[in-house]
Parts: sequence; C-alpha cells; structure tokens
Amino acid sequence: MTLLYNLGVALQADDQLQQAADVYRLAISVDATHSEARNNLSACLNALGNLDEAIAVLREAIELDPHNHAARSNLGHSLLAAGNFTEGWRYCEDRWAAYQIANGPVAIKPADLPIPRWLGEAFKGKKRLLVLSEQGLGDMLQFCRYLPMTLARFSHVSFVCPRPLRRLLNDSLSADNPNLELLDETPTNLQHWDYYAPMLSLPLAFNTQRDTIPATVPYLHAHPQLAHQWATRMRAQHSNGRPCIGLVWAGGHSGTVLDRRRSLDAAAIAPLLNWPHAQWLSLQKPESAQKQLPHARFPQVIDWMDEVDDFADTAALIAGLDLVISVDTSVAHLAAAMGKRVWLLNRYAGCWRWLRNREDSPWYPGMRIFTQRTRGDWTDVLARVLEALQREYFHPPSQPSTSRAKS
Repeated sequence: MTLLYNLGVALQADDQLQQAADVYRLAISVDATHSEARNNLSACLNALGNLDEAIAVLREAIELDPHNHAARSNLGHSLLAAGNFTEGWRYCEDRWAAYQIANGPVAIKPADLPIPRWLGEAFKGKKRLLVLSEQGLGDMLQFCRYLPMTLARFSHVSFVCPRPLRRLLNDSLSADNPNLELLDETPTNLQHWDYYAPMLSLPLAFNTQRDTIPATVPYLHAHPQLAHQWATRMRAQHSNGRPCIGLVWAGGHSGTVLDRRRSLDAAAIAPLLNWPHAQWLSLQKPESAQKQLPHARFPQVIDWMDEVDDFADTAALIAGLDLVISVDTSVAHLAAAMGKRVWLLNRYAGCWRWLRNREDSPWYPGMRIFTQRTRGDWTDVLARVLEALQREYFHPPSQPSTSRAKS
C-alpha cells in the first residue's frame, strides 16, 4: 500500500495526473480506509476537469477521517468552484492545511490570537476588529473589498497590510474611511481590539453567496497624480491611436505545479505580442530569467516595470491602459478591482474563484475569461484572444466602390 501511494505521489508531482489517479484508485482498492489517497485522487480528478467526482471522493475522505484538514480545504475550494458557497466557505476554514510555498511543507498555521474570532455576529456598542492578511497578494486584492463592509459592524477596523499593498490601500480605502487603519504587522499587544478575523474568512462572516458577492467596482484606484505622470509618458511614447494593452504572461511562486500550469513563456506568448494593431506594455514583474521577455526579440513591447516598486505604481500604470490581458495572478485582480477591462488567460480546470465553464466573473463585472479547452493548450486560448482583438480593435478602412459606369 505504501509503495502504491508513494508512486501516486511521484506521478502527481510529475504532472502525470491520469496515471497518478489510476494508481491512487489501485491503492484504495487495497486499503479502502486510506483517506489521504482519496484526497490526492480528488486533486488529480479536479485538475483533469472531473469536479463532481472530485467532490464525491473528498466527501469519502472526510467521512473516513474527519480531521483530514487538507481534504476539508480541498473540498471547500472544490465546492466554491462548483458554485456551492454555503458549504464551500465553511470547509475553506481549513485552508491553512493546504497552503504551501513552492513544493515544500505547509507554510502557515491558522491564526490563534488571545481575543475572540469574529464569525459574523452583530454587536451592541462599539467594537474594534483586527483583520489579518494571509496567502497571496491576489487574494488580498480580491477580498479587501470586504474591509469597508466591516465598518458597518465595527467602530474601528485595523488591517495587517502587506507592504506591497500599503500605498494602494491607503489611497483607495483608508483615505475615504478614517476608521480603517493599516498596520505593518500583527500587534503583540491586543488590548485595543475586541475581535479578529483572517481576511479570507470575511466572505463566510458576511454569508456571501453567488448572488450576493459585493461586486461593485472600482473599489481600488490609482493615485491621480501618479496616474497622470504615467499617462503623460505613455502619450509621448505612443501617439498612433492604437489601443494600449497591458500584458502579464506568468504568475509568481516559480517552481510550483500551479505556476507551471498557469504561466506562459516568451515563445508561447509571441503570437499575441506580434499582433501589430496594439501598443503592448508589459505589466510583468519577472521572478526569474525564464519569465523575462527578451527585449531584442520583442522591441515593440514597452517595459517600465523595473521602475515599479509596489502595487500603487502598477495601478497608476494600469489606469492609462485600454485593456489588460493577464494570466491568473495578482495584476488581474488589481486591474479588475480598478474597473479596468480584463481578459483572463485561464488554465484548464482553473482556480475556484472563476467557477467553471464561464466566460464572465461574478467577482469582477469587467472581466472576460478565456479558458483552456484542452489541458495545457494555450494555442487555442491565444487564437480566441486574437480573434476577439481583431473584432474589437482592428477596423480596416472600407474600400471605395469599383462599380463600372454605364455607357
């Protein structure tokens, strides 16, 4: 049994998902009580597009071991992908068990502060809430929309804000909400707060359903002076009337299976960048040389990202664009939260937040989703994007009539 399970793990790590699923099924036939084999099988099924079967297998895993926190987390995200928010948010309270850096061990533990955790209850009198940041910057950009909502329940709210988001959230949220405070780190002395909540628990606290998602945009915006500076620079560089389109072709966390599935390299993205009827601008902050765009090969792409220090700078650059095309990473959330039109390049059986089989997003009204129809196939995705670009932005001049004059 151990050998079969380990073989399944090795095949799964090598992205041979169908083979791994077959081995996990064989392992389960040998030991029907093996909860973890079912959890791993469900991950393979989900990535292969078999969401309903993945959910059923996860329910079996949890029935066998109610304390299998990774299975509970995976069930939560699978239920959200299926649109079952009522159960999904509840099971996602175990999300800490599945959050990793690269392919290493579990990177975080659930917050455990010596003050009560807020679960959505209403109060009489003035209370103060401490909201904790967690997981990726894209998650914080998506869910910071809940911070102003918490001020309807609490007299004062403090958010432990990651440094790259500090200026952006100060300009966008704190400036209009004086009782919303941004902190650099979790305080050691908690006597000034009555309750705490992790950021990704706020949808559960507000009982968010698909039809009650707070989807009003923009809820983030660029600093006007900074946006004007970038726009002026853009006009000086680009004055031929073509649309200005920002592009992100790779995510972060290099080395993870997820990042390999969602990211494109320079060769793959070339057909898009070679479309001549747009001014392309890079919004990519490459983590490694593999994610850099060779300037000699793509001299037509403006790249000022080495001058960008944080998301306030990125927002100011985005403000002057006509469209952002991005893989599933933080810039897509930022642009969409600003009310900018975003075309998302989405991997097959993508993240739970985009649901399944949709070309729109209930989280972002201005988003259009282009999802892989076959696992790993970006060629078809880019062909559809190019077709959409042609329809929307390329209008060749009409030809004069050449009808023959009558004698």
